[in-house]
Amino acid sequence: MLSESTEMYLKAVYRLTQHETYASTSKLAAALGVSPASVSEKIKSLAERGYLIHEWREGVVLTPEGRQVALD
Repeated sequence: MLSESTEMYLKAVYRLTQHETYASTSKLAAALGVSPASVSEKIKSLAERGYLIHEWREGVVLTPEGRQVALD
């Protein structure tokens, strides 16, 4: 079972990537009301766990696993 925080991040990435290819750290921070540093740490963790793909200087996109969680 995933934490509420993890689900919130994945849902936010899903919403942001409906209109853009990538979700940037700054847009995620604004959407979630947290600092960009907190977003960077969480992105790293979620990418290591296979929920996100992080493209340097572009942002993040969901993997199929991350998308499934975001849509549940």
